[in-house]
Amino acid sequence: MRCAAVAAWLVWRERGWARARGALAFADIVLLLALHVATVVSFARIRKAAAWLLAPYLAWVSFATALCFSVWQRNPQLP
Repeated sequence: MRCAAVAAWLVWRERGWARARGALAFADIVLLLALHVATVVSFARIRKAAAWLLAPYLAWVSFATALCFSVWQRNPQLP
């Protein structure tokens, strides 16, 4: 996570936030969420405990998806 923060800071210093892509970021995290849900469902078919162990990450990705959408919608300059 720290590397992502440093990468964002470097881009911001170079070009500002105008280069950020809200729609692409949201599409990316929705894909991550969908793949994680598919993994949880697949694991649950094999062993319920394995699926439950993924629940905290699923909660985090769900929250991050909502947060990403909110930031994108509140910043109309992000395409």
